[in-house]
Formats: sequence, structure tokens, C-alpha cells
Amino acid sequence: MKIPTLLLLILAPLLSLSCQKTSDQTASNLGQKQFDPSKSDPQAIQIADEVMVALGGYENFAAVNYLSFHFVVVVDSQKTSDWRHDWDRRKNNYRVEGITRDGDHLLAIFNLDSRDGVAFKNGQTLDGEEKIQLLKRAYARYINDTFWLLMPFKLKDPGAVLQYDGAQEINEVNYDVLRLSYADSVGLTPHNIYRLFVDQNTRIIHRWEYFEKAGAAPAAAWWEKWQKYGNIKLAGLRGFENSNRQILFTDIIAAAEVDEKIFEVASTSQAGMF
Repeated sequence: MKIPTLLLLILAPLLSLSCQKTSDQTASNLGQKQFDPSKSDPQAIQIADEVMVALGGYENFAAVNYLSFHFVVVVDSQKTSDWRHDWDRRKNNYRVEGITRDGDHLLAIFNLDSRDGVAFKNGQTLDGEEKIQLLKRAYARYINDTFWLLMPFKLKDPGAVLQYDGAQEINEVNYDVLRLSYADSVGLTPHNIYRLFVDQNTRIIHRWEYFEKAGAAPAAAWWEKWQKYGNIKLAGLRGFENSNRQILFTDIIAAAEVDEKIFEVASTSQAGMF
């Protein structure tokens, strides 16, 4: 199965994320490798902490045991893609479901640690190589789509390097600019770089610039429609500069309780809950 061109364009800058990249506090709780402050600018670290406080704080984010959302791509006001995500963050079980550009209904339920699970195409159970490929595709969707939604909470992930890029004014709003990069050994694309525009008053990120590597031309998107979900804030819209594309996040749930039935598939007749 080929991933559509639009998805590849969206995936390309974000494959540096992996399931091992958790928040600093979560990593500490799990005994995993933690954020190394010695590699980052103290001023940038302080701003990153202020962003977390503005969005609800480390403890409230760690308390989100169940996350659900739709990742929707809109081109010229027309919806071209819609993928539903469900994540049991206690057990790291994941469910992703959507319709391909060719009209096929895909569903995968798997564990992020083992990357094994079940896969369905048009309600039929997949086995062998077809199953393997769909689970890989589902994992790639997890990598891409959750990073677009949760990046502000991941500024102090293991391997992250933060630098302060100074202040900048855009449309009469003053921003502190953070540069986020990763250590060479982290993720699938460790040379990716992001510049994050943090409102000096609210400490909310309103814009980012992505660089495939140092010296590359940036691609920019605005983070809009910030709202509170449970005890944390998330942005529901990504508007690309100089583009007719948008990413919408709809049906967002950030809760402490997990409905484990969402991750169960007793028969192929249930493989269509989109």
C-alpha cells in the first residue's frame, strides 16, 4: 500500500517522533532516558516550562490516560482525509481508523511498544505481509498525527535540544522564538529543526517553522483555535502559510478514564466504528 502524496508531505518533517519520546516527567516515572538540560539554553528551557504551565502543566498532561481525536486534512475548503485516533496511554494501546484516497476502509489496533496487533481492510482481517504493512502505516500515522497535536507538550522529550532564537514581532504580536532540534541518535530524522513562536504574554505557541535540515528553506504553519480539553489546552487548527491546505483536529477527548472496549475487536463485524 502506498501512502498518498499529501500524507508523505505531512509525514516528512515529523518522523523524528517515536513511541519512546515521552514527556520529561513521564520518562522519569517509567525509568526511561530523560531530557538532558546540559545540552540546551537555560533561557529556552525556562520558556518551555512556561509553555507547559500555560497549557495545563506536566502533571495534568501526565494524567491524560485516554486521548482521542480526528486528524483531518482540508484542501480548498474540501476535506480530503480524516483519520480517527484512540490512545490508551496507560497500556500504550492504539487504534487508528480511516478511509484511503482509493476508498478503502482501514483499521488497526496495536500496541505501541510491541507494534503488533490486528489489522482490517474493508472489514476483512489481514494476515501476513498485508497485516505487517498496514500496522507500519498505522504506526506512521501515530508518529505524524500525535506530533502535530502534542508537540508543545514534548519540548523536553529525551534527546530534545532547545535554543533561544531571540524575540520577533509578527502582526504586532511579540514572540520569543525557540529552536527545537534533536540529538543525532534520536528518531528517524534527527536532522529536522523547528522554530517555535511563543507569545510573550500568553506563553502559547502560535506558529512554527520546519526545516528539513540546517540551511533548508522553512515551511511554516499557524497553530490556532486553542481550547481547553479536560485540564490541558490543545490547538484545533494548523494553517499553512502560502498554501490552500489546513489540518483540523476534531472530536478531541483528553480524559483520565479509558473505555477499553474501544480497543477490542471481537469480530470483523466490529471493524467499522469510524
